[in-house]
This record gives sequence, C-alpha cells and structure tokens, in this order.
Amino acid sequence: MKKTILLTFFLLQGVFIFAQGNFKPGFVITNSGDTLRGWIDYRTPEMNSRICRFKANLEDAEIQSFAPGEITGFRIPEEGKFYVTRTIEIRAGQPQTVFLEFLVKGMLNLFFFPYERSELNFFIFEDRLGNMTYTTQQSGIIENERGRFSREDNRFREIIAHNFQEFKSVQQEVQNMNFDRRSMINFAVNYHDALCTIGEECIVFEGRKSLPRAKVNFLCRAV
Repeated sequence: MKKTILLTFFLLQGVFIFAQGNFKPGFVITNSGDTLRGWIDYRTPEMNSRICRFKANLEDAEIQSFAPGEITGFRIPEEGKFYVTRTIEIRAGQPQTVFLEFLVKGMLNLFFFPYERSELNFFIFEDRLGNMTYTTQQSGIIENERGRFSREDNRFREIIAHNFQEFKSVQQEVQNMNFDRRSMINFAVNYHDALCTIGEECIVFEGRKSLPRAKVNFLCRAV
C-alpha cells in the first residue's frame, strides 16, 4: 500500500513539473514568416525535437503546443538554441518531420538530432540543393568469442570525406575530426570559408560557453 502511494506521488509530481515547465525567453517563427515573442518551454534535446510549448507571457496560464511543420521553427537565445522544421529520412522509406537543432547556416548547413531516445545522435549536413548527409557514431562495443571490446566508430569520417570532396583540405581535416559539436561546427564553417565566393555570411547559432568560437559570425572569403 505504501509503495503504491509513493509511486502515485512521484507520478503526480512528474506531471506537475511538466505542467509547470522550464520557460525561457524566446520566439516562434510561424509558417507565414511572422515572429511571436514570448516564453518557450526548454526541455531535453529529444523533447525539443518533437514539440514546442509556447506562452505569450509568464503570467498567462495558456500554453500553445506546436508540432514540427505547424511552425517554421523556434529560438531560445539565452540557451543558444535554434530549432527548425525539417523532414528527414534516417531509415529508408520512413520520413519524419521533426525540429532539428540548427547549428550552422552557410554553404553547408549543420543540424543536430537525437534519435531513439538520445541513444543515437546524428549530425546532419544540408547542402544548397537540400540534399542531406547523415552522420552518426555507434557505441563502439563489439563482442566475439574473446569477450566484449570497445572500438571507436569512425565511419562518419568516411562519409564526410566522400560527400564533400570539393573541399580540398577535407581529407586532412576529416582525419582529426571527433564526433562532437566542436568538430562538426568547425568543419561546416571551414567548408563555407573555403567555398563561398559571394561574401555571404556564415552564422553559427550554437552559443555554449564551452564553444567560444560558436559566438562569432564568420564571413566567407572572396576567391
């Protein structure tokens, strides 16, 4: 009986916390291009990829929930987060419309997407024609008759090297890449810097303190 009461208490507490939310100043971009400023419920990367909960002001109890496709995107500036609607196809024949975290906008857009309850993360590159390149990294654990072993999964490097061969220094840069935000952001920025010929700005939306370079806007060189 006591266990049942405690379980009910924690479940109700979880529902209450979710209802309260973790609202941060931000704005929603509608499909018509309008900007709705207010407060956005800042959640885990997985939850942020599935739903946007918006309030016009903190005193207003009414919450609007937007699914991917219902809005163009939403942004939470103080957290350095920007999410946009995209349709992706990680598994062939299974397209899904989600909010992707927008990391870099330039000659090569870069997005982040947590897949399958964040157990498998993806960095997704999008070229000017809308073609997407998906990169991920498996756990690296292999099993055989000798036991379990940890092996680094670097197949993402081969994918990047193959798909972006026009970036002449790609081979050297890819060899030193890690599967993390810093490496992926630097690659996208360097790609833009090398190939842009019209002086178009490359914007890095990621704003964490651990990534100081992410707070700087880069201009591509005229070549």
